[in-house]
Amino acid sequence: PGYATPIPFTYAREHGVLVFKARAMVALKLATGRELWRIDWRSFYDCNASTPTVIGDKLFISTGYGGRSARGALFQLGPTPPRQLWLNKDIGTKTSSAVVYGGHVYCVSERNRGQLMCVSLKDGTTVWTEQSFAPYGTLMIADGKLIILDEKGALVIADASPDGYHELARAKVLDGRCWVM
Repeated sequence: PGYATPIPFTYAREHGVLVFKARAMVALKLATGRELWRIDWRSFYDCNASTPTVIGDKLFISTGYGGRSARGALFQLGPTPPRQLWLNKDIGTKTSSAVVYGGHVYCVSERNRGQLMCVSLKDGTTVWTEQSFAPYGTLMIADGKLIILDEKGALVIADASPDGYHELARAKVLDGRCWVM
């Protein structure tokens, strides 16, 4: 299963679409569907649900589902298959996608029974983690704020800052399990 949203991209005037399949991130030529390149990316259950993020000439991908397969990585795009710049094995985005803001990656990770993470886009180091989240959730960013909905229905607004976790508001808005992608 590849549940991630296909993402259009342009590199060196080549228009393509990224498709995160069960066992690989595949770049397809938009006009013909011909494969341009692929990154082998196996995960437990062969399930990749997190949507990739293109940042200029770089590509961030991540996955979860436990064990050694949960990880995130940044790749340099080029005329040949992308080259891995860094790998962070603390990232475990099972059902949600990461967001990139201000040179950092923010994500809800399944690690440590659930955590919000801030990771340096430059070198992949974990800048900070916050443990007050259920293992699965989703987030987005607006006006420099993280908007997080965790598995247990907690809606949280926090600053998107590498200086540390600063929660602005929290409310329980849903009952039961909430897995959104």
